[in-house]
Amino acid sequence: PVRPHHSWNASHTASNWLLINLQRHSDHHVRPDRRFPLLQTYAPETAPQLPLGYPAMTLLAMIPPLWRRRMNPRVRAWRRRHYPHVSDWGSYNRARNPLPGGAA
Repeated sequence: PVRPHHSWNASHTASNWLLINLQRHSDHHVRPDRRFPLLQTYAPETAPQLPLGYPAMTLLAMIPPLWRRRMNPRVRAWRRRHYPHVSDWGSYNRARNPLPGGAA
């Protein structure tokens, strides 16, 4: 099942107004039938948070070294928090995307 920690949120007021709460991504995946204006925000302890809103993150993604500098520490922290049993992330890092241990 999809859980809040499977998708990143960007709870930034101006961006949420402009994008009708699109950045409440976790709730959209957990409750896909909920209308965008009603999507809820999850606490950072429950779902990962992007450091900036979608427009700024889009610009950051256009400069991969800056993206990695900003996001790699967050991804590593997310991995430690939600998948402490996975010690070798090599296949994921090479985009082979195997199922996590125990997943069916």
